[in-house]
Amino acid sequence: MFKKILYFIIFVIIIIIVLNILNLQNDSTDTKTKVNVEKGNPNTLRYLAEKRKFYVGSAVDSNLLRSSSKYTKILGSQLNMIATENEMKFDLIHPQKSKYNFEPADKIIEFAEKNNQVVRGHTLVWANRVPAWVQSGNYNKEQMKQILKQHIQTVVGHYKGKIYAWDVINEAITKDGKLNDSIWLRTIGPEYIQLAFQWAHEADPNALLFYNDNGMENNNKKFNALYRLLKKFKDSNVPIDGIGYQMHSWIARDIDYSNLSNQFQMLRETGLQVQITEMDIGMASPKNESYPSKAQKQAEIYSKVLDTCLKNSNCSAFVMWGITDRYTPKYKPEKPLIFDSEFKPKKSYWSLVNTLKEYNKQKK
Repeated sequence: MFKKILYFIIFVIIIIIVLNILNLQNDSTDTKTKVNVEKGNPNTLRYLAEKRKFYVGSAVDSNLLRSSSKYTKILGSQLNMIATENEMKFDLIHPQKSKYNFEPADKIIEFAEKNNQVVRGHTLVWANRVPAWVQSGNYNKEQMKQILKQHIQTVVGHYKGKIYAWDVINEAITKDGKLNDSIWLRTIGPEYIQLAFQWAHEADPNALLFYNDNGMENNNKKFNALYRLLKKFKDSNVPIDGIGYQMHSWIARDIDYSNLSNQFQMLRETGLQVQITEMDIGMASPKNESYPSKAQKQAEIYSKVLDTCLKNSNCSAFVMWGITDRYTPKYKPEKPLIFDSEFKPKKSYWSLVNTLKEYNKQKK
């Protein structure tokens, strides 16, 4: 009887040991369901980007810096650049004529400084997010110029030396290549764009100044109009350093990567930098396609855009409009970002890692 009990105990112990070994093997072989988020890890985007003095970043929500430790851990370990998502838009940072609200944006600056990251300030001038006090004030041209100048120089001056690059103008060109209707265009006229760059430069001469927009990669009519405007600025010594390609897209949309590269080359010849500034790739449609298939398509688009950027010397940053599907400002089923809603890396994350690794290997 004693021997039977002993044999049974030994049998149970052997079963437990075997099960533990199998679990360890599963953990070790499924390498692409987990990622070490510690700084300095060679599989992080940040580590790979910094080897080539390149920036990888994400838009950041200041409220989440207070409430989600998983969110902040990924941001700090994976990225060497962050961008303000909403905190520097006119209506939030300057809600009343004589009142500025810097606290939310200050939190992002503090986080960046703590994690040795640079910051993109988004955005100084846009047709949207204009506060009611500006829209309903019935101000004349000179008054509107003064309002805009004071706003730009107060905000840029507050963050002087702390912002690496500003999106000075956001989305001022339509898909037809015309100036987008806005309160700034109606009251000040087309010169508001040039003036905004001049005023921002006066407030912080060391900050890079960008024009930021979406859709140029597949629309040469829009790109050509923008190119003519920015080339005119460069020829006239208007202080502009580059153009931001937002790259909001979706898996069913074709992108002409050769055309995108040609645009980058034209901008380089004009002396302008390029940065990818708001990339996300929606995959809600087509609804009848499997998730693995859609995830693979998303990964390929992320990889190809990054590859196009890396192969053009004037493309200096790759920034996404968020880092995790849990907090995307888009319609949730789009799942447009590189970490899923449980903070696990998706195929899109690994496609970026592998693209950076391949680029670094070629550049040795």
